[in-house]
Amino acid sequence: FFSLAALLVSAHYGLGFVLGTAEKALTLGWAGSLYPISIALGTLILLAFARFYWRSIEPIWTLLGNRYGHPVKVLVGMMSWLSLVGIFAVQIIAGAFILKVLDLPVHPSMLALAVIFMLSSLLPIEKASWLFRGLLGFNILALLYAIAKLHAVPLYLHAPVDFIPALHQMSLPSLLGISLSTVLLVLIDMKYHQFVVQAKDLRSLYLGCVLAAILFLFLALLPSAVVIATKNAEILPANIDGKEIIPWILLWLGGGANHLGGQLLILSLIVPALGVGSSILRVQTKVVLDF
Repeated sequence: FFSLAALLVSAHYGLGFVLGTAEKALTLGWAGSLYPISIALGTLILLAFARFYWRSIEPIWTLLGNRYGHPVKVLVGMMSWLSLVGIFAVQIIAGAFILKVLDLPVHPSMLALAVIFMLSSLLPIEKASWLFRGLLGFNILALLYAIAKLHAVPLYLHAPVDFIPALHQMSLPSLLGISLSTVLLVLIDMKYHQFVVQAKDLRSLYLGCVLAAILFLFLALLPSAVVIATKNAEILPANIDGKEIIPWILLWLGGGANHLGGQLLILSLIVPALGVGSSILRVQTKVVLDF
């Protein structure tokens, strides 16, 4: 179940999770973590569907196609494939622009990342789990290092208490739109399904989902804590873009792009994209083969 939890986390913990949460936290504070916390809630609710998915095994387009006909199967499969193209592109483009901070050219970086994603998607599930666990640990340690250096550990520990009040600054349509759509998406997400159906048994399946949800709750508040602590310390440039804030903070803490510390902290931002990118390629390959 540790392997399953690592794979489930890696399927969602990408650059959108980290950089998007940080961008929202710049203006919304702790409410910026609504999206990742919704992923955690969706993973818990997935327990109600996990047994059905595990026993039926077939992907969602096949299940719906068997019930409602071949046109539905083709439509749902194509929608799944197209939606994942955009998510895959986000990982490549964001990763390349993060590497640009280290003076690496954008287009060769995009090509290199695409090749790395492809090779990692060919790994057996168990080996992929070990790889993603190591990379996930690398990224978490970098964010925890940032929190420690910013003296923000008490701030992070108090975050669960501050999260609910922070939601009041969001409009009701935004609050419901982000939370409900994210939770519902998790329940039909083929990036999850491909790992759920390979659980050893039901006990491993349920424990893996619960552990993944706990990890998501732990990770959800990390980017926001880094941003809020930096903002409170008044060290951010005046006109910094929200998408650049985490790379800027890590580079600043690491001594700049010319120092090994800064380079390692920047590379720690790239590694979450590997799990999402390879998970997407596995699903897209399954769609093509099914067609």
